[in-house]
Amino acid sequence: MNMILNIAKNELRKLFYSPVAWLVLIIFCIQCSMVFTNLFDGFLFWKRGNIETDYYTFKSFGASGGLYANAQSYIYLYIPLITMGIMTSEFITGSVKLLYSSPVTNTQIVIGKYLALLFFNLSLLAVLSVFSIYCLFSIEHVEIPLVLCGLFGLFLLVATYQAIGLFMSSISSHIVVAALGTFGILSILSFVGGLWQDVAYLRDITYWLSINSRAGTFIRGMITSEDLIYFIIISGMFLFLTISYLKFKRQPSTFIKRLSVYGGAVLVTMLIGYLSSMPDLKGYSDVTRDKLNTLTKNSQEIVSNLPKDITITTYVNVLARNSVFLAPDRFKNEQGRYEQFIRFKPRLKLEYVYYYHKVQNENPVYERTSKKSEKEMLDSVMSLFRWKFDVVPYADIKPKVDLASEDFQQVSLIQGSNNKSSWLRFFDDALVVPFESEISAAFKRLNQKLPVVGMVIGHDERSISGKYNSDYEQFTTAKRYRSSLINQGFDLREVSLDKPIDTDISILLLADPKSALTVPQKQNIQQYIASGRNMMILGEPGRQEYLNPVINDFGLQLLPGKLLDTTQKSEPDLMALKPSERAVQFSPYFRDISLRKQVLVMPSAAGIAISGHSGYQTQVLFESGTSSWNEGEKISKPYPTVVALSKQVNGKTQKIIVTGDADFLSTAVLNQNYQNNSPGNYGFISAAFSWLSNGTSPVDVHRPEGIDNRIKIDDKFWDISSLVMRWVYPLILIVIALIIYIRRRSR
Repeated sequence: MNMILNIAKNELRKLFYSPVAWLVLIIFCIQCSMVFTNLFDGFLFWKRGNIETDYYTFKSFGASGGLYANAQSYIYLYIPLITMGIMTSEFITGSVKLLYSSPVTNTQIVIGKYLALLFFNLSLLAVLSVFSIYCLFSIEHVEIPLVLCGLFGLFLLVATYQAIGLFMSSISSHIVVAALGTFGILSILSFVGGLWQDVAYLRDITYWLSINSRAGTFIRGMITSEDLIYFIIISGMFLFLTISYLKFKRQPSTFIKRLSVYGGAVLVTMLIGYLSSMPDLKGYSDVTRDKLNTLTKNSQEIVSNLPKDITITTYVNVLARNSVFLAPDRFKNEQGRYEQFIRFKPRLKLEYVYYYHKVQNENPVYERTSKKSEKEMLDSVMSLFRWKFDVVPYADIKPKVDLASEDFQQVSLIQGSNNKSSWLRFFDDALVVPFESEISAAFKRLNQKLPVVGMVIGHDERSISGKYNSDYEQFTTAKRYRSSLINQGFDLREVSLDKPIDTDISILLLADPKSALTVPQKQNIQQYIASGRNMMILGEPGRQEYLNPVINDFGLQLLPGKLLDTTQKSEPDLMALKPSERAVQFSPYFRDISLRKQVLVMPSAAGIAISGHSGYQTQVLFESGTSSWNEGEKISKPYPTVVALSKQVNGKTQKIIVTGDADFLSTAVLNQNYQNNSPGNYGFISAAFSWLSNGTSPVDVHRPEGIDNRIKIDDKFWDISSLVMRWVYPLILIVIALIIYIRRRSR
């Protein structure tokens, strides 16, 4: 051990006497300083603008634009410069003969030199640690485990780079060749993950070999056994290859023996790597305070109740939109979306079936070939994207699955070992793919009874299947709309009041009837209410006479006329309503609307009068501004437009929501852009139906607000700090380097 330490000390002394090492440290420091100061310039800008945000620690270090992510992209450029002479210089100067003649083994030589490189690795991390320490004093409640986890990941990354560089330096007698060789291998390991991803038998190998995102997991605050083992075995493999090469150089051996040793090392590494990547053998540790890399508790509970085996088969129609997102070379990206689920359900299997069937598309890439036959369209699309994978006609898979109900769009079929299945859809929005909320909602269909929403029909109410702009199809049954109830864990059905309401209906929706309910129909509603089940009633100016007989039983009344406010920048009857304080406490979805500075847009609304004599507890969630007035009264005051009621019925809490507008959930309004307002109507849908379903659906994936949400320093202190980091900090390193150089020259 003493011999190893002596070699390490001698090599470390040579490193820090080298101008190259100091040049690397100085340039690295300048780059990190620029990134960090730019980040904090943004944070101080938010502070001056009173812009609320949280997770400052993650934004500083763990995010894709954070300090650690940027440092990761710089480091691999410098390691070849540090390692290029670590062994090559011994060959050039001939000092390697002295090492060979001394009582020192090849293992001691390699480990000693590698240990010196690891100490230099610590100096790189020390440069980063200055910024980390600064955050301890400038960010309130900084997440220290996240900061340390990122540093640990970068240490492992650089240690692996250094092992590769040491190997390349040992097999070359030219410094430039050693540097270029190291850079070449590092480049291959960085980009190999994108090679042959469309070949099923090779994608796992090339993706596993990729080093590109390994440290990124640590930077985001997640330690996985697979990534940890990867760094250890890759570093160990190259150290072993270095030791073996020096051994064979000192003691020549046959080609077969050398090949067997080198090949054996590679095979053992690959075997260990394969075993470590198996879902059943992987371990995880999320060190972030709020477990940002882990499924929320609601999703974990859903996954824990799933059948033992789950298969997700994605049917990709190459002639439909978004097929490019699901091409075979994107398989690993798709698998990454399910990684958090696989952590808790290792026996989750992903399969892909590629087929073709003509569909109506709005995408011009496909529309321009729409007059061709299906086979001709297929050939055009395959040629356009240069795809070479197998695609079968829909007729070949039709006996197994009927995709006509999904309009032959991209969709996944989830099947459990309990013989139940569920559709998981892709969406016509910018994100396209489903995420935790949608995936969890689809999983729930395998083993849980979902809340059923019954839409009242018979009086020209808003329809859940109608295509008119005034209808409710988009937020209820639209299969390609992410926030629609059918994609968020609800079943929907049309309900006639001419007979008693089915007992499986848990939420009754009465929206804007155009005629009065008959006495028997009203009695059926009263019977439904008496059973303790929940309901939403959406009124509209001009419908007071039809709805007041229903809501009077709740101590409410729709006022005649509609609300107006001429102090707004928009039309007088367009209500832009902020969530009340009660609403923010009422639901996290309403809190989202408030934090995003959004409003509930109601194109025309009637005010709601509350008598308070019905036995229901009443909460006003939204109300008009203080300068608004009712069209028939001309009295300026706030008017409730959304009211929530609750009371105990049959041992459970009955919940009812009444609104003074029905248009605000229509397809037209949900798709409308309002120049002066940022609509949060889709947030209202999630909040209302989450409450009415007793939190069953949608799956709530909210996380706690980060407590590291305040910058403690002011602009004056930051101006000084920024100056020190940008100029003084690198200058200190330059001065130290000059002092060491001058002292070295004087000797």
